[in-house]
Amino acid sequence: MPTGQIFVRVGRYPGAVQEVGLAAGSTIAQLLELAGLTLGAQEAIEINGSRGNMQTTLRGDESVSIITNIKGN
Repeated sequence: MPTGQIFVRVGRYPGAVQEVGLAAGSTIAQLLELAGLTLGAQEAIEINGSRGNMQTTLRGDESVSIITNIKGN
């Protein structure tokens, strides 16, 4: 795992965003735990506008959003 600290913005969309410092190479799961956030059954992760998952590795300076999945017709 890379060494050092990174900073990532995270929040539920729409809503408040917080910046979290964590170890380089951490995952989305670790980020959410540190931020005190959980992922609901009808929610998904977006990283800089692209879909991610709980195992996605962070490099730093990402914007991570928890969004509600919208079902089609």
